[in-house]
Amino acid sequence: IDAYTRITPENLVVIGARPASGKTSLALGIAIEASKQGKRVLYNCLEMSTVEMTESMISHETQIPLSKIIYRNLAPHEMQQCRMHAQSGANIVFSPQKTIPELIAKCRSMRANGGLDLVITDFLQKMTDHDAENRTQEIGKISRMHKEIAQDFGIPVIGLSQLSRAADGVEPELKDLRESGDIEQDANAVYMLWKNGAEDTRGFKIAKDRRGRGVGAITIKFSGETVSFAKKNAVVQK
Repeated sequence: IDAYTRITPENLVVIGARPASGKTSLALGIAIEASKQGKRVLYNCLEMSTVEMTESMISHETQIPLSKIIYRNLAPHEMQQCRMHAQSGANIVFSPQKTIPELIAKCRSMRANGGLDLVITDFLQKMTDHDAENRTQEIGKISRMHKEIAQDFGIPVIGLSQLSRAADGVEPELKDLRESGDIEQDANAVYMLWKNGAEDTRGFKIAKDRRGRGVGAITIKFSGETVSFAKKNAVVQK
């Protein structure tokens, strides 16, 4: 995917997908690679606990099936691998921030205490704004504030987004971004993932990019049991 994507400061990038299509795996992979480069990442995890995210990260890095890690069904050499790779996310802070004021406060705290280079929210529709009059307005404000965080802090922000049920089993479109057209409007780029009928692959495309680097649908290798996309030879079909 790296050949087709670029995440730059002050930009809001949205990753849209239906549930269990791989959007958390993709975002986690981005966070891990940033951490390895010495970047500090705030991963606003609203769907999974910190322990679950850490287990997923270790599975991603060791390629040991997640189920073995969860149930501690590990051989001695696998235990050693897990210990070695536990530091892969040393620069990632997994912390659920349910409202925009909480998220901004956490961003300020991290910037003042070691720095902040990337924010990921997983996912936008899980956040709340009690001042909004309706759900569409609520999601619109949440989306807009993520864009403002990117601009105010001078960092890239990635927001994961659910897609509507109309996108089940088909190649999604921008109109499938759930509950607010503001997400499409605010985003500098929108990446989309979908199940394409095979367990070990996913469809991927850049549905929007203000810099003009759009790409049509491609098929990429995916492993649900190790929470990861293939790092090499990932594109199996254009």
